[in-house]
Amino acid sequence: MEEERNFYEILGVDVYATPEQIRGAFQRKIDKINQSENAQDLDLYAMIIKAYQILSDDEKRMDYDHFLKVSHELGIRQEPTFLARTEAERKTTLRVTPDELGHKDPSFLEKVQQIVRKGQVNKVRIRYGDKTVLPAVPLSIFLAAEALTFLGAGLGRALIANVGIGALLDVEFLNDAEEHFNEGVRHFQSGDLDESIGEYRQAISIDPDYAEAYLNLGVIYKIRGELDTSESYFQKAVSLDPHGVVGRSAKESIRKLRTL
Repeated sequence: MEEERNFYEILGVDVYATPEQIRGAFQRKIDKINQSENAQDLDLYAMIIKAYQILSDDEKRMDYDHFLKVSHELGIRQEPTFLARTEAERKTTLRVTPDELGHKDPSFLEKVQQIVRKGQVNKVRIRYGDKTVLPAVPLSIFLAAEALTFLGAGLGRALIANVGIGALLDVEFLNDAEEHFNEGVRHFQSGDLDESIGEYRQAISIDPDYAEAYLNLGVIYKIRGELDTSESYFQKAVSLDPHGVVGRSAKESIRKLRTL
């Protein structure tokens, strides 16, 4: 199956490929798709772009190479879900004016309520373009005690003074579970499985729908020989992402578990 190929195979280069060779291979792949009957296949584009994003970044490529080595030694083949998702992928952003923020605009408050009800927000940050206006603070500090009243009109006045009444601010709601997930990855790479388990469980306690954390816990318990526990985590990953990459990886891992 296509998703089981590693990123080097997807681009058609070997593990010793130079950055220039990787860049050239990526462009040739894209050009070939554009000229073929697969030009409308968004999944194919996404797969090739993902491979290029990892292999063209020195740090991510080093992590990926380590993942391939560990997976080969353990007989595990799956998508490298331990590679950290970008911050853009783990935040929700609302765009408002300073006046709307300071005066607690009802439509803005309703959108915030919808985000908070999901239960996956831990921090809030306000940015103006590429400038941070309010550094990331805990959600409990950002929200006052009385029915989602914000820090008050004083913040709005200060923002207006600095960026203007008509400026658009990005209010970013961050999911802190990602930090624990990434710590779990780092501990796994260093071979400290107990610490890795602890971090993944912390991520799940913050975000109970974190499919990648369940998948990686399944991998760790497989390594430790606790196969029933391993399968239970894989099953949870499947239930959370039945049709996605994580779910498919978990299903394949379950199939392999049952052949042991």
